[in-house]
Amino acid sequence: MNKKFKPAAVLAASALVLSACASDCKKNEEHLHKYVKEMENGITVERYIESEDLQKDGYNWTDNTIEISKEDAEIYKVINKKKLFLGTDNEEYLYNLMETNKDYLEYYYSDMITQSSLEADGTISTYTYVDEGWTQNKTARDSSGKVRLNHYKYYGYKVVEKDGKYVLEQSPYVDDIKDIIEDYPYFKENCTQVVHKDMILTQEEIETKTAADFNYFPQPDLSTYELHQ
Repeated sequence: MNKKFKPAAVLAASALVLSACASDCKKNEEHLHKYVKEMENGITVERYIESEDLQKDGYNWTDNTIEISKEDAEIYKVINKKKLFLGTDNEEYLYNLMETNKDYLEYYYSDMITQSSLEADGTISTYTYVDEGWTQNKTARDSSGKVRLNHYKYYGYKVVEKDGKYVLEQSPYVDDIKDIIEDYPYFKENCTQVVHKDMILTQEEIETKTAADFNYFPQPDLSTYELHQ
């Protein structure tokens, strides 16, 4: 695994001990089960959850466990309340997320809509309103030339102690997950935030340009992920 993709210090990691038990296990020790979820693209995501349910949040129970201290259990309660997973356990998923999330263009549209309705007294009422918004369909636009470039940024979490309680702290938004994974090692499945760059394009540019023609936003350097070199 790429060294740049390893978290420096993950809370509770040193206390984990692998073991196994049945779905009706009666272990006295504090422990979490590994739960696995297979995504539509075949990539799996794994989380450790304090539960004996065969399914939890769309994840399937396995008999793999980790033993934890009572303090670690409190930490994991915070992590699992947000349905987070450890990034270094799920590098394939995070890599695929960044590889899939390409920049894309949206076009502003503004249409005047007229509708009629039959009233209870038999008369017909007509009213007009403006339907406006953004669409990826370049043919459904107005003549203003308003276009926006959309770009995915990413964020993670770390557990911190505040006023005697464990809480989550969110990272800044970044273009590449490896820029934060050491300090913010936990992620949720949709750990993305879309940002925009507004532009005015000519008719010809609208017809011919794609998002790849604009380099306003930095892109994640996927070549540095050892798993895919």
